[in-house]
Amino acid sequence: MRIVNLTPSRSWYSDIELIKVEGESIFYAVQVKEKKKYFYEVRKRDISEKENKIIWRYKLDEDTFYMQRSYIYGNELILFKLNLRGQLGVVTLEKATGKLIKAINIQIGEIEAEQIIAINERYFFVSGENKKEEDVFYLCDVEEGISYEVTNTRLAHGLVVIHGLTRCIPCFTHGGEDWVVFNECYMEDYEYEEIYDIVEAKKLNANKVQETEGLYVISLNQLVEGVKQKAEIIPFKEIKKHWCDGWVRYLGIKDGHIYYREKDFKTQIETVYAIDINKLEEKSVCEIDHKVLQGVLRYDVNQIYEDVKVNGKRIIKGHYGLDGEVEIPANKYLTFGAYIESQYVVTSWWWENESNGIYMYKEFVGIQDQKEPNGGEMTIYEGQYYVQDNTVLIY
Repeated sequence: MRIVNLTPSRSWYSDIELIKVEGESIFYAVQVKEKKKYFYEVRKRDISEKENKIIWRYKLDEDTFYMQRSYIYGNELILFKLNLRGQLGVVTLEKATGKLIKAINIQIGEIEAEQIIAINERYFFVSGENKKEEDVFYLCDVEEGISYEVTNTRLAHGLVVIHGLTRCIPCFTHGGEDWVVFNECYMEDYEYEEIYDIVEAKKLNANKVQETEGLYVISLNQLVEGVKQKAEIIPFKEIKKHWCDGWVRYLGIKDGHIYYREKDFKTQIETVYAIDINKLEEKSVCEIDHKVLQGVLRYDVNQIYEDVKVNGKRIIKGHYGLDGEVEIPANKYLTFGAYIESQYVVTSWWWENESNGIYMYKEFVGIQDQKEPNGGEMTIYEGQYYVQDNTVLIY
């Protein structure tokens, strides 16, 4: 295992936004203060080196660092500035050199942009509130410099819960075309199942439940055309759908497959599926019986595990992508992150405090070598973490 630590640089800037890790290269953004002025910088660092290269830099107000968004697609670095009423600033650069390719403002109606959901280097969704305090979505075309309001209710409302909390719409190549994954959902896991229990108990008429859980795919061209034409029906290809009796949740794309998880509320069986992106055929890769679970399930595309508290201990029990069991410190605020090389345990936690009107919030990462006596002493870093193979990046 190797550790790459960006946090010593906190002595001159406090916030680090990880943009992307590509092989041995790390792209990230920081806010730098110089003589009472603040700058947003995009930097590149090669893992084997300690020098940082500044790709792009511009002045911004102190409180607008979190209103900037940066993405990398292919050879392009794209920056979005959300803090513009009625419009969105977009800057496109060459990733390697920082050379300016394009800088435009896209009109997005009378809203203040709050959330970017990127699709690729050309298209992205932007959301915000209008004057009626209603959530509004726009599809923006960087090449045309035009935005289109998303009037398809199913698409706009179904994006909010899952994809509205992430940075990107999942994309893949199928039949030589770009395709996207749309996970239509309206509630968290537990909320949807609570409604099912209420319906089963005859305390709610099932006909009043309008929300449908589903996983769909569609070519990007069809999606864009449907939005631009304000189509009432967009021809999504259904992968799996549930109405009230279960949920469907996208997990990720890995090794040529789309992964998702489905739970049947009646049987309490959860199944993880992998869909071949070429044939769009699926196979089951894991089943979990919720009736016998002792702890809480945690998910990502690489692993599914159960966090069990028993006899004063915390045991991480692998169900998919994680073999066997791992014991971690019993601290209730601790979150398990990764088990690397069957030896190193990565955990994280946060701390907050308010004193004399001053609020403080910090995040920490802990790494333990379990082959050391008594599980090894924990090495603690301030910041967040990202794991790629056997490398842990602290930022």
